[in-house]
Order: sequence, then structure tokens, then C-alpha cells
Amino acid sequence: MTNFLKIAYGRTLVITGLISWLFVLDFSPLQAQRSYGGRPLSIEEEVAYVRALADYLVELPSFDVDSLLREDSIYHNPNGALRFAHKMFVNLSPENSGITFNLEEGTKIWKLGLRSKGAYSLNVIFEEYIVPPGARLYLYNPDKTQVLGSFTSDNMQESGEFAIAPISGEEIMIEYHEPADAAFPGRLRLTEVNHDYRGPMLLGTKFDKLNLPCVPELSCQAEYDSIGRSICLLILNGTTYCTGTFVNNTACDGRPLLLTAAHCLENNPSLAGRTVVFMNYLSPRCMHQIRGSEEFSLSGCQALAFSEETDYLLMELKEKIPPDYRLYLAGWSRDTSARYESPFACLHHPYGEGKRYAQTTDSLTYATWPYSGDGFDPDSHWSVRQWQEGHTWTGSSGAPLLNKHHQLIGFLTGGDSGGSSGCGPYQLGDFFVRFHKAWDYESDSLNQLAHWLDPLSSDALTISGLDPNQLNPARRITNLRPTDSIAGLRHENPENGFLFGHNSFEYKVFAEEFRQDSNSMLKGVYLMPSKGVKSSSYPVYIDVMKGGFVPEETLASVELNPYYLEYRNRNFHETSKVHFANAENYVCFDPPLSVGKHFYVAIRLVYPSKTVAAIDSFALYSAYHKERAAKNTVWLNNGTGWEFFTAMNRRAHSSSLWLEPVVMQDTLPVVEPPLVVDTLSQRIPLYYSFQDRLLHISFPTGWRSPFEIRIFDPAGRLMHFTSTEQETTTLYIPESFKGFYIIQLTERRRRYVQKIVF
Repeated sequence: MTNFLKIAYGRTLVITGLISWLFVLDFSPLQAQRSYGGRPLSIEEEVAYVRALADYLVELPSFDVDSLLREDSIYHNPNGALRFAHKMFVNLSPENSGITFNLEEGTKIWKLGLRSKGAYSLNVIFEEYIVPPGARLYLYNPDKTQVLGSFTSDNMQESGEFAIAPISGEEIMIEYHEPADAAFPGRLRLTEVNHDYRGPMLLGTKFDKLNLPCVPELSCQAEYDSIGRSICLLILNGTTYCTGTFVNNTACDGRPLLLTAAHCLENNPSLAGRTVVFMNYLSPRCMHQIRGSEEFSLSGCQALAFSEETDYLLMELKEKIPPDYRLYLAGWSRDTSARYESPFACLHHPYGEGKRYAQTTDSLTYATWPYSGDGFDPDSHWSVRQWQEGHTWTGSSGAPLLNKHHQLIGFLTGGDSGGSSGCGPYQLGDFFVRFHKAWDYESDSLNQLAHWLDPLSSDALTISGLDPNQLNPARRITNLRPTDSIAGLRHENPENGFLFGHNSFEYKVFAEEFRQDSNSMLKGVYLMPSKGVKSSSYPVYIDVMKGGFVPEETLASVELNPYYLEYRNRNFHETSKVHFANAENYVCFDPPLSVGKHFYVAIRLVYPSKTVAAIDSFALYSAYHKERAAKNTVWLNNGTGWEFFTAMNRRAHSSSLWLEPVVMQDTLPVVEPPLVVDTLSQRIPLYYSFQDRLLHISFPTGWRSPFEIRIFDPAGRLMHFTSTEQETTTLYIPESFKGFYIIQLTERRRRYVQKIVF
């Protein structure tokens, strides 16, 4: 756009596994800034060493937030960025700040607290981060509901710097552990603290503030469902919003090639590695009040081709895109004869919001970018004078112009199709670089779009789009009907609370039933809460349960703990989403779960004791079917057993929960090894700590040593063997052990077999 693009914030999901007693899952996070488990000191452990918070807390100086907001509000801000944090320079280290003490076994601890009044979040940058093997660094908020780390010597960078994700709130605690036998003393020096004065993750959609109802949601147009999956939100260099498009090539090899405008990266292709890509970021079911999922983010691109004169940047995403990201690669057309064949559409992320669209039935005309000083080649653009529906806005730059066949024919440099108010009459219209003009514009063939998008040298004028997972696509399934009205339904007086959330009945578990025609793998689950706040005291769990007449054994259980990813200060960072209401939240299962044709997804809540006041912190959106013939898919557990929802509500209305699993055809059948079947009547307790990668086994009373432990892979190959005489044994599980395995425990007369997942 004319004032070009603004800042955005990356998101991704980290799932903390809830260890079930008999079936154990380790949900590895999709992350760019990796953490290595462990935990900071408990409050009880601190008591003997720390007298008061004041001993180690540093108060940071105040600043004029109103002045910064006034600067940020200037229209056509020349730096093109939406600033969200104020940088404060410090020089803090164990030598000059905080407190240092040694635990009884010799571990050295450094604790430092930072407070900046009024901050939505704080993030820090270490100019020096050089630590020995075995050392661990943690950052957390005062009540430890949000903990980042541990960070270890594996997180060290060549530059020695280390930038760490934001912690919500105005206080952040830093805790460093160094073992007594460390190879060398660690060097930590904190030089930058960033005070978030906007709270972008807490304030909801930006269009609510700008009052732009004239930019329709992409989910309101079903015809764009497939091509819309190729559109992504980009955060470039940590400062700029843009829109990008994944594009197909003539080899149709699924290569994740990503096209956007060169000016989005300040015409500097060397900065491509600082790109965060958000996929699937759109409001569902044409409901603008529900934010799209922020969990589908990836990081790290490599620039392939670049032109300042024709404003293109072609990159390749280097991180592997998982199937549940549901990638689509857009087709393209170099055929100029179709410029009169409307309608034409632009799919885009205005102002960093979820996907929107604009549509015109007018024909296209050749045009020259109206600002000659910007250096674009004359006569290199399409002109869209006016959209009949929607328009573009700041943040839409790089978005594709699509023909009636949903093929890319151009990409947005800018314009002013929404007027200065965003909903006013157009002024300049929009200007899209002509794809056929940019195709082989550069003299260096390796710097041409043609080289990368036509690797077969076919000279094709058009190609179709491609789903690289079309042989086994990830499908988002739901029991909600297109005509259903969705709401956060509450109980009627005299009861109170939500039907599917905390309520006066204190129902702790409610489940949605799903049936498929073939055996399925569960990749993840979308859930849409109407109310939700992260709480360590009253967590929310998602249970996947085996299908039966009622929900049966739990296959997996995980705490709802959504995170997002952002790029700042030359690094990628993860931050917890404290508030997850009125938004899609995605829980990923990695490895996927084999759930068969029939399974349940349940929400499990925690209630306070009777001596504590009732809580009302979580509720799930649902459909309330008033038609008697409508199918009910909801089950409730009142503490004594499962019952159909229609049997437990006064009016016997049926319902469906807004839970949407992502499933694929099951291609991972587990082959049992040729072992003796379990002859025990009881289960053997197994406990796996995913943070330490330790498997704890307690053999039953009555078993006689020696005991043998074997671990097989799904094909029946023996991967590990141990013999022990200890009734309680702990095994270290190598990081190479990922996915399904079978564990066999044997003594002289008995043999026990159980599936397990690491």
C-alpha cells in the first residue's frame, strides 16, 4: 500500500504433554527457539536463600507512552513499521545485579527480576550468552504460569547474543543454574529490555478499532477455500506486515516457493531468513469476531530471485511444512489475452489481520506506478481502478491478483483503493506488478522468476494449482452444519454458568463424537472457546478417547497451552497466549494418533474445592439445535458416568460442540511384535517424563528378578534390551526414539506387553 506495510507478530503452538498413567505421549513443539526442559526453583526451594523480592528486583525507568502512540499514529509514517515496544538499554550481569547463591549440592544460582510499570509484556536480549554444558537459563512471570526454557549451551549463537521471547505482564524473572563442576564460568550480560506498550496479542482485531466492515472475510466466499490456503501472512525482519503466496512450478514437485513484493523486505533479499510465515490465519465460518488460528507459523526462508524494478521477491521456505498446515500452491498465468475475462480477485492480509478478499468485474489496464521516485519500471503494473467488493489496505502488499481461474497474474505493490479512511471512496485504485512482465525481466537468468517457476523449461503460459498432499490430504472435519447458529450457551435460572464450560453443576468433562468412513490419524484439533484464560490453578485439558457406545479409554491427553511465534532482534521467540477466547486454538498431536473410524474429543475442566468461590473461566462455543430431529453429538460426564446431552438438559435439545479435528487416512498401522500376549490381570505403572526423557517402571509385587525390558519399533525390530534386578527402574530414552513403540516386560513366568509413545 502507499504507506506500505506495518509490523506484525508471529505465532506458533507449544503443547505441554499431560502424562497419562498407562499411555504416554510426548508432544514435541514446533519451534525455532528451542528449549530443553527442566524447571526453575520452586517457591519452597527458594525460601532458604531468598529473603524478599526486593533483594533482586530492578525497577526500570518510566517513559511517555502517549508520546510514542502519537508518533505511531502519524499517517504515512516513513519508516513503514507499526512500533509496539520501547527499547531500554541496560547493563546487567551476575557481577552487578540480582543475587547469587549456591544450593547444597553446589549448583550456583543467579536470580534477577525486572519490572517496567504498565507493560503488556517484557522481552530481553543478552549481548553475551556464553554458558558451559549443563547450565540452564529460565525466564518466567511471578506466579510461574508462563515459563520459558531451559535454555542451554545448545542455544548459544556465533555472535554471542541471545534474544528471548516476551513474558506477559510488567514483571519478568531470570534464573540461571550453573553446575558445580562446570567446565568454565558462564558469561551473561543483559543489555536490552523491550517494554510492550501496545499489547497486540491482547487487544483483539485491529479492524474493530479502525471500523472497516467493508473488507469481507475470506471465509465468507466458499469458492476461495482451496486457493485461499496458498495465501499467508508474512512478518519480515521483525518489523513489517506483508502478504505472500505459495506458488506452484512446472515440475509440480511441491516445492514451497513463496512470492511477495520486494519492497516488503526493504529491497534487501539478504533479510529473507528473518521471515515468519503464518498459514491458515483467517476467521472461521464468516465470523469476524473469531480470530483465526495463530499456531500455524513457520520460520526461515532463502531468497531465490529478486527485482527492485519489478518489485518481486521469490523465496523458498526451508522449514518442512507439516501436512496439517494444509498447504496449497497457487497456479499462475502469463497469458495477457485474459485481462478482459473478469472477475478478478485479490486475497490478502490487510493490516496483519486474517485473510480478506476484494473482487472486481472490471477489466484490467496497463499502468505505470504513479510515484516515479520509487524506482519501479514504467508500464510494469496492472491497474484496478475500483473494487466492487472489498479493497486492500496497509499490509496487503505482495498479495496476489487472481484471474477467474484462480491463477496468479500479478502481485500488489500498493495503492489507495480504500481511501484515507479505509472505507471511503477510492483515490488511486490499486497497482499490481504484471506477472508476465516480471517473468524474465532480469538479465541474470538465475534471478528470474522463469528459472525457478519453470524448471522444466516448458515455456508454459499457465499452470494449475497443486495440493502437495493430495494423495492423503489433511481434512478439517466438523459436526456443525452450515446453517447452525453458534453461541456460548448458558444454563437457565436457577442454575448458572455455561452448558459446555464451568457451571453450577460442576460437570467436568464433555465430549464430541466423530465417525469416519475409514481408519484415521488425528493430526490435531481446533477448538473455539467463547471464554478462556490460562490458569495454572484451573487448567483445561483436551482428551482424545477411543470410540465405543460411550467414550472409552483415553488415547492421549494434553493441556490447552497455546503459544505464538515472533521474530524480533535477529531471533525467533515463543510466547504464551494467556487469553484464548473468541479465537481458533489449535492443539497439535505429533506424532499423530491412530483413532480408527470412531473417536471422541473431550474437554476436561478443573473446579476449586467447596471452600473456594466458584469459577467461571472457560466455555466452548456450540450449536444448539432446536429441531427435534437434529442429531446430537455431545456427551457429558457428571462424575458417575457418560450420558447423552439430550438426556441431561431440560428441553432435550441436541447440540454439537465447536471442535474440529484435522484427520488423515491412517497409513501408520502398528504391527505387534511376535511376543507372548499379556497374561496379567493388572496394568503395570509406567511413567515417562518428556522433559528429562526418563521412563520410570515399577514391577508388580510378586514378580521375581531378574527382570528383562525390551523395546520394539512398530515393525517388531528390537530397539533396546535391559536386564535388571531392581523392582523400580529408570531408563533414559534417546531423542531418536520418536513415535509408537511396544514395550515388553518379562520375568521367569510372566510376560507383559504394552504400546507406548515417546
